[in-house]
Amino acid sequence: MYPRRKYRDDPTGIDWQKLENPVATKKYDGASFFVPVEADGSLRFFSRRPSVKGGFPERTEQLPHLSSRKLPKSHAGTVLNVELIHTGKHHSLPESHRTVSGILNSLPERSIQTQKDTGPVRAVILDVINPGIATFKDKLEYMKKVENDFGKPDLLFSINPETTKEGILRLIQDSKRKGEEGVIVTSLTQHEDSNVRVKVKNFDTFNLRVVKVEQEFDKNGNPKESMGSAVVADASGREVANVGSGWSRQEREYYWKNPYRIIGQLIQVKTMGLGSPGGRLRAPVYNGMADGQLDRVG
Repeated sequence: MYPRRKYRDDPTGIDWQKLENPVATKKYDGASFFVPVEADGSLRFFSRRPSVKGGFPERTEQLPHLSSRKLPKSHAGTVLNVELIHTGKHHSLPESHRTVSGILNSLPERSIQTQKDTGPVRAVILDVINPGIATFKDKLEYMKKVENDFGKPDLLFSINPETTKEGILRLIQDSKRKGEEGVIVTSLTQHEDSNVRVKVKNFDTFNLRVVKVEQEFDKNGNPKESMGSAVVADASGREVANVGSGWSRQEREYYWKNPYRIIGQLIQVKTMGLGSPGGRLRAPVYNGMADGQLDRVG
């Protein structure tokens, strides 16, 4: 749909220090979307990842608090890359991928009611796709202007960067302490045509298919009328994990009684990585429904 930024993983935490004038921001745990600005200044929201059914899902109807507010017409033609997040009633609380996933994958009426009950989906501006801007430093200024012109910084806001080595190291440590996804580092001054985004991750996420469910047992080995784990496979068809953590009691009971509701579905799994090359996922946790196509592990 729109060109995607190049990312590179940095498992050692060293590569980012080789960047020219590095700048870092936290990696948000939400859903990545493209936002084109229409001729009248209104915003539309398209998933950055294609649907398994084809095409890029539009979720504008689920976000009336964002899409009904218009930017000045001077922004017409602008295309932003945003992360849609859910932090409850206040923008500074931790993100819940499960909640934002449920909201975005619900029908508009239910989605809007859920946001009334639990708090709105918010949009964090990560990047500018159009117009072409030479450096990330200039993009930061542009993104801040969009935030100011939108006029609701509790709903749509630009990233808050760290520009010193000490600040970046502190941000990385803070993200680990808080159990967040990690940090994205790039160069302030490298031309964007060749600039990359380096991911310093605390954990990985994969979109995987549920192929079967397994029963839960109590501490004495007696079977319970609930799901103990979901067995998931990747794009190659290989079973890569038994996902037992992250499910609510209600979900465990419901899916054991109605396995057809989850078998065949794509879910997002949060993990500490592979136990060995080509092996199974370490410490897998259910993190909500998938946000795009089926991934391959390893």
